[in-house]
Amino acid sequence: SDLLPCGIVPISDSINGNMDFSEIRDDRVLIYAKLTRAPSVFTYKSQMTVSGEFVVPGISAQDMYNPSINALVASDKITVSNNAD
Repeated sequence: SDLLPCGIVPISDSINGNMDFSEIRDDRVLIYAKLTRAPSVFTYKSQMTVSGEFVVPGISAQDMYNPSINALVASDKITVSNNAD
């Protein structure tokens, strides 16, 4: 589950990676996949609709059938500007 701050809109049909199912909602991207100890990479494109400084919530992962298997990535900050430089 990748929660998105206001002003960031995920682009439909842009999710890539070895997954079983994905879903784009207004405020998050959900990816369902079988995970192993090998690294997994999932990508998607998004559009910034406003400028400003935003806190990006951490990404979380959890095994659907065994919730004790989980991970959480720390939140971070991003800055979006209208500069054409």
